[in-house]
Amino acid sequence: MTVAVFVLYGDTMTADATMMVETCKWHGYEVIQLADDVAPRIAGVDHLFRAPIDMKKQELWRYERLQEVTPPFVSLDTDLLVVKDISDGFDPDYDAVLTERPASGTPFNSGVFFVHSPKFIPECVRRIKEMRPGDQNWGGGQSAMRDIRHDGQMKIKSLPCSEWNDSKHVKVGTYSGARVLHFKGGRKPHMRSMYEERKRERK
Repeated sequence: MTVAVFVLYGDTMTADATMMVETCKWHGYEVIQLADDVAPRIAGVDHLFRAPIDMKKQELWRYERLQEVTPPFVSLDTDLLVVKDISDGFDPDYDAVLTERPASGTPFNSGVFFVHSPKFIPECVRRIKEMRPGDQNWGGGQSAMRDIRHDGQMKIKSLPCSEWNDSKHVKVGTYSGARVLHFKGGRKPHMRSMYEERKRERK
């Protein structure tokens, strides 16, 4: 069974997380929620684990929580919809499978990534701890992934964001056939309407 893991702190992303978890359940995934002491348990979650958060090191906290989960698993952001099954994104011949966007200083988007090796997330944690405080709070994971691939010490496979982590075709009427739609940043207002559209398509 595919195991999907997401991190949620506070209560501002509850609605998004609820839609994301429901789309995971469309495909029969086991869902693990990693949370702080404030975030509510999201409907449909199979397992919930809590730990206090340092709000100045949110990114580091996320990866420290992820390293407590036994691979294989897919890590998902809360602001996305798993429209189609992604279980074939796993590839045991690699330590991790990442979603890649072209022409970016941080080529991987951490909204969707697959973990096989128990060494991958701890290596991300080690690198994030060495970063400046701002990166430990936001974005350091993507930089760690970039550097891990560059070093070549782990086997990293990449999948195109256009299919596996699409943030360009998220408005109703623009669906491109991507497996995962990511409503990051200013795209979040479109998530509910796209969720309703995809849900109707399933009936």
